[in-house]
Amino acid sequence: WFEEMDKIGIRTHHISSLHPNVSVNKEAEVLPIEFVVRSYLTGSTITSSWYAYQNNDQTICGIRMPDGMTKNQKFPENILTPTTKADKGGRDENVSREDILARNTVPKDIYEEAESMAMKMFAHGQKIADEKGLILVDTKYEMGLDNDGNVMVVDEVHTPDSSRYWIKDTYEQCMSDGKEPDSLDKEFVRNMIVDAGYDVDSNANPAQFMTDEIRLNAAKKYLALRDIFLDGDIELQEKSSIEDVLKKINS
Repeated sequence: WFEEMDKIGIRTHHISSLHPNVSVNKEAEVLPIEFVVRSYLTGSTITSSWYAYQNNDQTICGIRMPDGMTKNQKFPENILTPTTKADKGGRDENVSREDILARNTVPKDIYEEAESMAMKMFAHGQKIADEKGLILVDTKYEMGLDNDGNVMVVDEVHTPDSSRYWIKDTYEQCMSDGKEPDSLDKEFVRNMIVDAGYDVDSNANPAQFMTDEIRLNAAKKYLALRDIFLDGDIELQEKSSIEDVLKKINS
C-alpha cells in the first residue's frame, strides 16, 4: 500500500522493509488527530457513523447525514470525519473540522493538505478494492510532519486493522436479507464481543470478552484479505533471528 501511495504522489514515512516485521521509516511529528474517511453508514463503536446516526441527531463531526438511511447503506458521497488521538488506554472522540481549526489543534494549511491527501488515498483504495471484488467501506489515516515540515502519511494504510472491507458480490443480498455484510476485517471482532456482553458505552475492558475462537477467525480473515490483494502470490519467509535483522539494519 505504501508503494501504491507513491504511485499517486502521496508522501509516506516508509523508506524500506528489511523483514516482514521490520521497516525503516522517516521520523515524524504526528498530528494530534486521525483522519477517518467513510463511504457507508455503519459501525458498532461510539465513534461510528451508525452510532452517531442513532444517538447524535444523525450528525457526525458537524456533518448531518441524510434522512431515512439504513445501517450499512452507502452515503451519497464520501465524508471525512476526524477524531482526536486519545492517550494510551483512552478513547478517541469525534471532532468537527470547525473545532479543529477554531482551536488551532492543527494549522489550517496543514489540515487542508492532510484532508486532501486522505480523500485522494481513499478514492484510490476504493478503486483497487473494487478491482479485487471488495468494497473499501471506511478507513482511518494518521498523518505527521517530516523534518522539513512536509505532511506525510504515517503508521498504516488500508490494512484490516485500520479499514473495513466487505465482499462486493454478496453485499446487495446481505442488505436484502437484513444481515451484516460479509467482511474481511476486524469488525466481526467488535460484533462478537458485543454479542458476548460488552457494552460500548461502558468503561469495561473489551479484551476480557476475547476468546481463542475470535483470535483464530481474525487471523483467517486477515490472511484471506492478503491473498486477495496479492492474488494468492504469497511468499512466506522463514523466521529470521534477531541477529539477522540487526545485521540488515546495521548494513
